[in-house]
Amino acid sequence: MASTTHWVQGAHIPIQYTPVQRILHACALAVTVLQYGRLLTAVPTAYTLRTLSSLCLAVVALHHMGSLVTFGLLPRLHQPFLIYFTPSAYGCLWLFVWFSPQEATALVNHFASNAAVRQQVWSANPTGWSSWSSRWSVFALWWVLWVIRRHTYGVVFFQRASQCHPWQRWAYRLYCLICPALLVTAWQWYPYLLARWEPPLTWRPLQPSLWHTGLVGGLAGVSHWMWYSFLSFSYRSILWKTYLREGVAIWRSGAQTVVSRLT
Repeated sequence: MASTTHWVQGAHIPIQYTPVQRILHACALAVTVLQYGRLLTAVPTAYTLRTLSSLCLAVVALHHMGSLVTFGLLPRLHQPFLIYFTPSAYGCLWLFVWFSPQEATALVNHFASNAAVRQQVWSANPTGWSSWSSRWSVFALWWVLWVIRRHTYGVVFFQRASQCHPWQRWAYRLYCLICPALLVTAWQWYPYLLARWEPPLTWRPLQPSLWHTGLVGGLAGVSHWMWYSFLSFSYRSILWKTYLREGVAIWRSGAQTVVSRLT
C-alpha cells in the first residue's frame, strides 16, 4: 500500500540568538538585578536578605544568566538547566509577584514600630521594589523571553519528553506544581542554620500560609508545563548536525509532515 504521508519542506526554524533577542534577554536580566538591588538597599541588608522576595529575585536572575550562558558556552547543559531549574525559577517569579507587597509592608511596619532601628532605613522609598510596576516588569520580561525563545525551548522540551515514559512526564508535572512549596520550605528553614546572625534570623517578615503557597504553586506549575507542552506538541523528530546549532526538525501541520531546518 502506498504511503499517504504528504511531506513538505517548511521554513527554517530559528534557534540561535538574534541581536534583538540578546538585547531583550540582557534587559530581563538587568531589570531583575535592579529590583534585587533596590530590595537589598531598602532597609539594612540583615533584614532584606531574610525575605522570601530576595531569594526569589536571586533565583530568577540566576535563571536568566544561566540560560544565556549554557546556550552560548555549554549547550549540552542547556536542556537539563531548562528542564529542572526553570520550574523553580518560574515558581519564584510567581512567589515574588504574589507575596512581595505583604513583605514590604511587614518590613516598613517593623521599622516604624521599633525606634531603635527606625533610623536605619536607607531608602527614601523602602517599598518601591514591591510596587505594581516593579513586580510586573520582572514578570512581563520573563514572558517576553519565553515568547522570543519559544522555538529553542520547544525543541529542547520535546527532545526530553520523547525520551521519557508517561509516568516520568506526570512526575515532572508534579515537580512543577510543588516547586514553590519546596522553595518556601527551604526559605523557612535556612535561617535556623544562621541563627547567630545579628539580628537573629529567626525573625521573618512573612509567614506564607499553606493555602496561598499551594495556590501559587498550582498557577505557576500548570501554566509552566502547559506552555512547554504547547511549544512542543507538533514535533515528531529532531536530528542534529551540531547540537543546538544546526539540525532538522520533523513536525506535523494538519495532514502534512513538514521538514524544517534548525539554524
